[in-house]
Amino acid sequence: MCKLGSLYKHGKSGLSKDLKLAYKWYQKSADHRNIIGMGKAGYRLMKGIGVKQDRSYGISLVAMAAGEGHDLSCLRLGFLFAHGTNGLPINRSQAIHWLKKGFRDDCHHKTSSSEWKDKSLLLLQTLQSNSDSDSDSDSDSDSDSDSDSDSDSDSEAV
Repeated sequence: MCKLGSLYKHGKSGLSKDLKLAYKWYQKSADHRNIIGMGKAGYRLMKGIGVKQDRSYGISLVAMAAGEGHDLSCLRLGFLFAHGTNGLPINRSQAIHWLKKGFRDDCHHKTSSSEWKDKSLLLLQTLQSNSDSDSDSDSDSDSDSDSDSDSDSDSEAV
């Protein structure tokens, strides 16, 4: 079912390109617990590609796929948390978690392109270096002054 969705998405094997039918087949595969289908249907729901946009349900499908080891869904969740998009808050620790998971060997469903891997690795490195510098500045501010009450709220907001 998921492969049929991809055939419709790209208009291959004699099928005309039809994004609505692509979504329909991705969703059918997701309904049958196909991990890659969950990720693809979820992404299309988040973006409104071939289906009416439903960010909440889309994110839940992407999160389920990521939790089950779909590398591309892990990387997408990392980006969503890093940038605070599609209704998710900016959460650097969640972003780092999902980006790292996307590169681990326990992600058995590998569909991410080299382009996705490259930009995800760059984002992960940026988040980790920012996280390291924030830790350094947090410890510096703790030792400098106890009266700086804004430092705790600033670190939580990031």
